[in-house]
Amino acid sequence: MRHSTLLAAAVVACFATGTLYAEDATAPAQGSPASAAAPAVETAVAIGTVTAKDDQRHSFTFKEDGSDDTLEYRAYFRGHDVKAMLEVIKNLQVGDRRKITYTENEGRRAIKIEAVDAK
Repeated sequence: MRHSTLLAAAVVACFATGTLYAEDATAPAQGSPASAAAPAVETAVAIGTVTAKDDQRHSFTFKEDGSDDTLEYRAYFRGHDVKAMLEVIKNLQVGDRRKITYTENEGRRAIKIEAVDAK
């Protein structure tokens, strides 16, 4: 009985302070035009060379200029034209120099891939 009384008191305290609400009061309402927009993501840019490509996984490995490491990049599937990005990845060739705008989301996810002049 004591545990249920403590639990009830905790639930009342949470509702009173507003900590149990699932929605943030500043978030746009579900179905509003602002909620349909692409979420803002933190991005970074890398310039380097494509070192390998995996068409089945729609991924490629990339060596940044000035780095000895190669990292795998895949398409970013949220709020962008995914079909176009998959087509760009499909057309990459090993040795291509590219500028990649990416985000860190379960690994590096390419948002934009641009051609860069050779060194």
